[in-house]
Amino acid sequence: SLTPNINATYRQKDISSIQFKVEDLISGIDGENNVSIQIDDGKPLIHEYNSYRKHVQFEFENYLSKGEHSLYIICTDNVGNSHHIRGKFYIK
Repeated sequence: SLTPNINATYRQKDISSIQFKVEDLISGIDGENNVSIQIDDGKPLIHEYNSYRKHVQFEFENYLSKGEHSLYIICTDNVGNSHHIRGKFYIK
């Protein structure tokens, strides 16, 4: 599951990271090179990838500002197939 989820609303103190699982059973995924995360149309974030748990995580340094935020994730497997997640979430 994705945190923060698309179209969800969170309290500012309750959201400290972006987290999700990623898996490709055929060609595999090299998480650090094959996953891109952007928030609010900024530069790609430098995230952690635990290959054993197939878990991607990025910890925010500060609380996100209140209001609307955009999230864009691209996951590409080792043969070039990609899946895009794009949407907004809200901080109150």
